[in-house]
Amino acid sequence: MPISSKRRVALLIETSTTYGREILQGIAQYQKSHARWSVYLDERELWATPPSWLLQRHWDGILCRTTTKGLAESIISKGIPAVDLNDLYTGLGLPRIRSKMQAIGQLGARHLHERGFRHLAFCGFKNETWSTERRDGFFAEAATLGTHCDLYESVWRGKGVPRWDTDQDKIASWIESLPKPVGIMACNDVRGQHVLNACQDSGDFVPEQVAVVGVDNNELLCNFCNPPLSSIQPNPLRIGFEAAMLLDQLMAGEQPDPMDHEIDPIGVVVRQSSDALGIADADVVAAIAFIRENAFSGVTVDQIADQVAVSRSHLERSFRKYLGHSPQHEIRWTQVKRIRQLLLETDLTLASIAKLVGFVHVEYMTVVFKRLTGQSPTAFRKEVKDF
Repeated sequence: MPISSKRRVALLIETSTTYGREILQGIAQYQKSHARWSVYLDERELWATPPSWLLQRHWDGILCRTTTKGLAESIISKGIPAVDLNDLYTGLGLPRIRSKMQAIGQLGARHLHERGFRHLAFCGFKNETWSTERRDGFFAEAATLGTHCDLYESVWRGKGVPRWDTDQDKIASWIESLPKPVGIMACNDVRGQHVLNACQDSGDFVPEQVAVVGVDNNELLCNFCNPPLSSIQPNPLRIGFEAAMLLDQLMAGEQPDPMDHEIDPIGVVVRQSSDALGIADADVVAAIAFIRENAFSGVTVDQIADQVAVSRSHLERSFRKYLGHSPQHEIRWTQVKRIRQLLLETDLTLASIAKLVGFVHVEYMTVVFKRLTGQSPTAFRKEVKDF
């Protein structure tokens, strides 16, 4: 019995974005446990056109992120099984799998509302279907929650794209005009970085006055942001896996039902940009911002009160009213969160970590950490490393 040849599959999926690379990882995961393909895959930008020779070759199947009406018509006319992964066009006549965009927007609104922000806003890109759908989901959920929303959009691609600095100035002016505190969802992480940069220009504290959440969880970009950007995590791994599975079915002669499949997001990866409560008290907001900047250099409650220009007793009462704990607890909890991050992401010794977060004695750091988390730094590190 002759050995059957591998199916030839073209992967027109960008390698330049985290989202595209994770789709490719999902396809690779499918292949590990199913029939292997012989694939064409090249390094690609998001909207790079397919090579001119593509449809002159024989393909058993195509997985395509840059599907246009013309390309879809050519694929259909040649009878090539294909799965459409694009985020811009509907009704192209091919089976389609993509993120559930409105659910992403709804998740962003709920996340910010749960943090106590009762005024919300969305910063997106004009004429981008995926951004518009995320915006619509955000506004719909905000309406359900009884929350007012504001909107800023500008062109991202093609004609009418504003200069970067001009757009930044407009975003900063828009943010200045919003009532505070406000929770802002950006349509993606790139836009989230724009918002955070604009907050620095407008002089607004993040996240106390302006909480920000992006989309895509591009870890490199999110951690380059100042402060690190919270982000909604879609599920491109599952999109890739299910697209590969669907293509296998199509290549076997099966017909999909339904034609369109939408994949829910995983959740919100919370970083500092939205790690706050929506607090209207200006003194508490300023005090928290000062603590975030100085918690690792031995700051005292008296220094915080002097900085905010209020009495220590007033500061203590305000913190307990809005946060349910003292300024000293806020200092310690800020230090503990940093300790957890260093234990998780580095191999630094406890003595080195103690020095970095403002403790003179490692023994006292251990006592504080255990009191607030219920376990020692050593036990925490062992648990996360073993997992």
